[in-house]
Amino acid sequence: MSENFIKKIFFDKFKIQCKKIEENKGQNGETPDFLLFKNNLKFAVCEVKKITDDNKCEPYEKISAPAITKIAHKIKKASEQMKQYTLPKVLVFVDYNTDFVESLKLVISEHSRASEIDLYIWINKGSVNKVDDLSFGYRNDNEKGKKLMKYFNKI
Repeated sequence: MSENFIKKIFFDKFKIQCKKIEENKGQNGETPDFLLFKNNLKFAVCEVKKITDDNKCEPYEKISAPAITKIAHKIKKASEQMKQYTLPKVLVFVDYNTDFVESLKLVISEHSRASEIDLYIWINKGSVNKVDDLSFGYRNDNEKGKKLMKYFNKI
């Protein structure tokens, strides 16, 4: 998955700049992918996770144990990568299977670590450098998630 792909989507659709965070010697040497800026204001830290391999849809049902387990694991890993930041946290999933969005909604509402992420963005990547759909989600009890929506022109 190209970092340039995410940078282009965020800038073209929302005028948000993604500035790469260089890997450091933190826990397991992992850091989030980007700091997010709009109008030169740093407003969030962002991690991007791929669910399936490029152009391969795994045969999961809309809401299934394998899909939920996979998404929950990605949330846990992203949460660990972003925990040292006080900025609001954005987790972007890139996938080729829109059916996973239903599993994501279930995980956001029920998984214990889901509240550590303020905003979730689901990008259904239809083909190379093309976006078929963008979905946004946050827990209802997450005020930071609601506030982040304005940066994505969703309020």
